[in-house]
Amino acid sequence: MSSTLSRGLTILTLLNQRSSATVGEMEQLLSIPKATIYRILAVLTRDGFVYRHGAGNCFRLTQKVKVLSAGLMDGQHLPSLMRPFLEATTQQLRWPASFCTLSDVDLIVQDNTDYESPLAVDRFPTGHQIPLLNTASGMCILAQLGRRVRNDIFHRLLAAGIEAVPTGRDRLALERQLNLFKKQGFAICHRRRQHTEASTISVPIIISGTVTPGALTIRY
Repeated sequence: MSSTLSRGLTILTLLNQRSSATVGEMEQLLSIPKATIYRILAVLTRDGFVYRHGAGNCFRLTQKVKVLSAGLMDGQHLPSLMRPFLEATTQQLRWPASFCTLSDVDLIVQDNTDYESPLAVDRFPTGHQIPLLNTASGMCILAQLGRRVRNDIFHRLLAAGIEAVPTGRDRLALERQLNLFKKQGFAICHRRRQHTEASTISVPIIISGTVTPGALTIRY
């Protein structure tokens, strides 16, 4: 069953890449027996994912294949892409690394290595919300946004009473700091704890094809 499913997905991938293909082309390119290809195509045709095009006896995808990715919203795949980088960072440096994204005005921890790092003081669960204005992750993400978008976020933060938004000279100082972070390509934040000091350094994650702001952050 798993082999049939795997071959079915392979056929869908090929049709997506080539627009159309004959059974003979699938057999040659995928090294799948022709009888197996016919059985899989029969199921995919019956379920409405594939149809046979008259010219050249080719098979093509239907619009129904879009439902396979309908639940994958913009940026939703990023945590799985970032996981290897988080693990490699912690393996090399031992400090915990995290990946956060901005959802509306909420800064969300999408994944981290808090439980893999021997040096993690705090361990945050996936989905944990962290402050936007006084964290390296938040400042790093804000620095990548245009001023109009930032102003809208500040307005909504203020209206919701989520965080204290600076005004006047403090606001100008914040804008200068964000411009510096954007220019240098990373943001740093220092916090004094009861007995120790904690620092975080964050770099922006920009992936072509997505508009979800993200940041990879190391706490040390």
